[in-house]
Amino acid sequence: MAEKEVKCLNEEQHTLKQWTEYCSELYKAKTTRNPEVLNVPPTTNTDDHPILRQEVEAAIKALKKGKSAGVDNIPGKLVQAGREA
Repeated sequence: MAEKEVKCLNEEQHTLKQWTEYCSELYKAKTTRNPEVLNVPPTTNTDDHPILRQEVEAAIKALKKGKSAGVDNIPGKLVQAGREA
């Protein structure tokens, strides 16, 4: 092999090694010893109470005018114009 090719190959290997070390350090799991973070209370289950009709009606009335549709692609204007089935 020519000397330039060997030098280039060595530089590529060195660069690859540096990136490997960098990424390995970046994704190492970091543990915390902060007790406030480790002792998180369990979330409460909110499914115990049924959704009331009045809550739904109040939420529909509170929708802001002229806002774009959410993830369901249903604009608030259409929800407000809807009738009970």
